Amino acid sequence: EGVVHGDIVTTINKDAEVHTVTGGSDDGGVIGNTYVHVYGTILKKNYEEANRALKGAGCVFGGGYLGSSSCIDITDVSGKTNVYIYEGADVQGDVYGGGLTARSSGGSNVVVSGTVQGDVYGGSWLHESTNQYGQYELGYVGETYVEMNGNGSANNVYGGGRIGNIHGNSRVLLKDNAKVSNVYGTGNAYTTFYSWGTEYTFGPIAIETTGDATIQIQDSAVVTDTIYGYEFVEVAGKIQKTLSGSANVYFEHSTGDFKRVMNVDLVHVAD
Repeated sequence: EGVVHGDIVTTINKDAEVHTVTGGSDDGGVIGNTYVHVYGTILKKNYEEANRALKGAGCVFGGGYLGSSSCIDITDVSGKTNVYIYEGADVQGDVYGGGLTARSSGGSNVVVSGTVQGDVYGGSWLHESTNQYGQYELGYVGETYVEMNGNGSANNVYGGGRIGNIHGNSRVLLKDNAKVSNVYGTGNAYTTFYSWGTEYTFGPIAIETTGDATIQIQDSAVVTDTIYGYEFVEVAGKIQKTLSGSANVYFEHSTGDFKRVMNVDLVHVAD
């Protein structure tokens, strides 16, 4: 239950191969910022029956890991989590601005210029309920920012997390020659994970971005399918929106392609 007073900087160099990167602590907090720089390869293998340290194999996390309910209050990054995936990097899983199960109350900053074979999230990956221990909310992240630039690529890009709330606004920027399948201003209400060889799908649960969601498309950035401001999910027989504010999409000097825009309050076209 140790706490780091200061910043943590983690760098995976060009020729390095690791299974997962956790920018924060394991059952401990960071009173400061975290910085994760990835130039090498994040391997997604042997994760189906891996121990808890490899549950996120193939993934990069800006925040930390909560392994014990007794550490809920201190397993937090109080500053900003910063994740940079550079050109030439190969992330075979997902990228998260937040933690595996721990929260990052100071917000997140994710910039991708390399290859992400999975999805990119501004928030956390939380494969338990956000209120599993009653009054405590696990896995939330403050304001989020996700940028895909250069020749960066990913499957789906989410301004929010994977079953984890955002306390504030979310912003996604796609520019240069970035290419993704779908882009979402908010998070994902479902999660799929492995536990000792068995695959589980959890959700949907009522996740929420408490502020506004903004998606900006610039230059020759391509969305091969759909731009979603937010989604609707059915929880306990009720249809709920995953956003409490408004969702806005901005096309600014954009020459890229997309198929459709769904569930937004306003679309702005600059030229």
